[in-house]
Amino acid sequence: MVEKKPRKQILRFTDKELKLMKNVFADKDEMLIAIRKVMLQIEPTEKEDILIKEVIKGEVPALLRKVFLPTIDGDAPLHQVVDLMMTIKLDDKTPEEAHPHIMARKQMIDYIDQQLCKIEEKKRNAEIIFEELSGKFDTVEDEYISLIARNTIVQHVEQMLAQIMVLAGTKEETEEEMHKRLEQDSSK
Repeated sequence: MVEKKPRKQILRFTDKELKLMKNVFADKDEMLIAIRKVMLQIEPTEKEDILIKEVIKGEVPALLRKVFLPTIDGDAPLHQVVDLMMTIKLDDKTPEEAHPHIMARKQMIDYIDQQLCKIEEKKRNAEIIFEELSGKFDTVEDEYISLIARNTIVQHVEQMLAQIMVLAGTKEETEEEMHKRLEQDSSK
């Protein structure tokens, strides 16, 4: 008998993390919308607040951190190492032109970390207010940096929620659920 080798990991998420993602987020758009609200400092409804408190516990906060704030992981599968500093487009910029983009990315990373700390119920000293990122600043450069950070935050949150949706896919049916659905389909 030939022994079956374990599946080689090809994603930066383990099978256990993918299963958790599926269990928590598959077919649960309302959960993803609630997370979006937290990440963008939009007041959740009472129902969304309860949902977040009930669902985002155990290993889920660490999974959200891995999704939203990836870090260099030497043990990740090949071609899966990523962090948010390496995704800044700099090859067409001089150091002077790149500086505001680098500063904006640092601000964005700090903001994402701050919001993840809120989800994890950890305390932080400083607070970045999302609405203030598009406000008035003392210098044009500060205004430019903050606006880049703001827009990147929105884009990043949307991309990561889309990634969760894709990786979570649809919830798998139990055998009982499948039989019930087939009965309902045949009665039409």
